[in-house]
This record gives sequence, structure tokens and C-alpha cells, in this order.
Amino acid sequence: MAREGGLLPAGKVLRVPHPTLSAQIHALEDNLGEKLFSKVGRRLVLTERGRVVFRYADEIFTLGREMVDSIKGRGDSHALRLDVGIADVGDRHFKRPFSSMAPYSSPRILSLSMGLM
Repeated sequence: MAREGGLLPAGKVLRVPHPTLSAQIHALEDNLGEKLFSKVGRRLVLTERGRVVFRYADEIFTLGREMVDSIKGRGDSHALRLDVGIADVGDRHFKRPFSSMAPYSSPRILSLSMGLM
């Protein structure tokens, strides 16, 4: 849902009925005691807590894929993930070198994500 922006599009991608997705999201929110999504217009967007949960979930799934690839002898079992966070204050000249890193990749870097903290 976080990537697709709503229950219906996420359900189509996952091939899961949207009521099932809704029930699972509500169960997770109840378990955590936090709202993970809020409505903005017709879209669902992650709350601040939702973004934290999403980052952990993304890391868990990345590690799972790495494990399967490693066990099956595919890929580099020592792949790296590079996350760059830059505070939205201070000298913009300092930020420019980091923003130029995004188009580059290495076979050892699985993903490069950048954002403001």
C-alpha cells in the first residue's frame, strides 16, 4: 500500500482482495498501537511511524532476498545497502555532492536511498 498509494492498486499488484489488505493493516496498527497510514485526498500515505515501520519492513525483505540468493549460490552474499540522510538545514553546498551520488551504482550496492531527515 505504501508504494501503490491505496488498497485497490495494492490489491491488484499483490493479487489480494482489498478487504483482506485492510484487515491486515488494521491488525498491524492495532498490534503496534500506532496509525501507519493517513488519508490525503483519495490516497493513503504513510504517517511518520508508518515510514519507520516501512524502513524496517524493507530491510527485512531485503535481508530475506539476500539469504535466499546466498543459499542458492546466486549474487553477492556481501552486498551493501547505502542510505544517505541529510538534514534539511545548513549549507546547501554541502548537500550537493551527496545528491550527485544517486545515478551511480555498484554491483555491491543493492539500493541507494536518499532523503531529508
